[in-house]
Amino acid sequence: MGLSYDDFCRLDFEEFAAVWKAYAEQRDTNYKDEWQRMRLLATIVIQPHLAKGRKVTPEKLLPFPWDHEKAKKEAPKMSAAQQRKRMEELVAKLGDKLI
Repeated sequence: MGLSYDDFCRLDFEEFAAVWKAYAEQRDTNYKDEWQRMRLLATIVIQPHLAKGRKVTPEKLLPFPWDHEKAKKEAPKMSAAQQRKRMEELVAKLGDKLI
């Protein structure tokens, strides 16, 4: 993590948790970045050997688990009217009324 022993000893639990979270996110980002570069390189190398007119994208050549996570995290956009309707449905399910 790059913390000196003295810095480590001065951290309370919440500070250490924040430092650890940032460190873990950075490691994860670096790991994914390296794989993204390898996938792009593989796509560039394979492209000339494909039949004319056929193209392969990096995502099709080598799909990664985190590619699907991005799609799941993106919530569908709802208009204000749709949000209001959804809220009314949820409140009705709970047996309450909106003010």
